[in-house]
Amino acid sequence: MDKSTEGKVTEKRKRWEDIASGWASPTYKEWTRKDNAALACIEAKPVLMKGTAFSCLKEKHKKDLMARFRALSRDEQNEWMELLKDMNAAKVAERKKKEEEREGGWHLK
Repeated sequence: MDKSTEGKVTEKRKRWEDIASGWASPTYKEWTRKDNAALACIEAKPVLMKGTAFSCLKEKHKKDLMARFRALSRDEQNEWMELLKDMNAAKVAERKKKEEEREGGWHLK
C-alpha cells in the first residue's frame, strides 16, 4: 500500500489541532423557569404564514402564473379554463365519493 500521502494527513491533523487549541468551549447558561415561561409564551402564539419567505414565494408564483395566462391567446385561455373546470369537477366528485364512503353510504338509494 502506498503511503506517500501520509505526510499530508499528519500535517493536516497538526494544523487542525493548532486551530482547535485556540478555541474556547461554548458556555451555556442554565435553563430557568423564566426561559420556560418565555418558551410557553412563544409556543402559544399562532404561526402566521403571511410574513414568511414561503408565503412570499407562493404569491410570486401566483403572479407569474397569471402573467403567463394573460399572455396566452383567447383560444388558449379558453382551453385552459375548460381543463381547470374539468379538473375541479373531478375533484368535487372524488371528494363527494370519499364523504359517502366515510358515512358508509347509508343515505344512498
